[in-house]
Amino acid sequence: MKRFLPLMLAFALCLLCACGGSATPTPAASTDTPPALPSLDALRTQLLTLAGENYDVREAVSDISPLQGELTIPEGTQAVWCEYAGPVADELLLCIAPDEAGAATLLAIVNARLEERKVAFAGYAPHEVAKLNRAFVLQKGNFVCLIIADNVNNMKAYVQASV
Repeated sequence: MKRFLPLMLAFALCLLCACGGSATPTPAASTDTPPALPSLDALRTQLLTLAGENYDVREAVSDISPLQGELTIPEGTQAVWCEYAGPVADELLLCIAPDEAGAATLLAIVNARLEERKVAFAGYAPHEVAKLNRAFVLQKGNFVCLIIADNVNNMKAYVQASV
């Protein structure tokens, strides 16, 4: 048995080295790089789930040019846009601009759209204006979103935890 002890120690040492048990410390992750955003489609899917079963997605498009109005959407912007059928104000817009300056432009577009919709809904569905007043708008880095929904707080919490 004493003869096998050096062999067993050598074998254990080999296993330890092969399994990554080296004495060299692993470098810590860099904090300079911001965490990657989840994909827009993944965010959209989860947010539509949180919105509930009462909503039918009327449109989910990558081309958000109908929203731009007087401002031009920055080239290279990725976006997902969902509106809901019927006379309701519910809307979901998720954008990733190519840079923060582009995100600032998108934020201006989103805010202008929100104000236009308040005026439009006041004329034919005034009960929806309260929902528009509770809308969640966020710019974080090059990410911009607009959420208009009955349960905006659940959706807002999910976005804030995800970006």
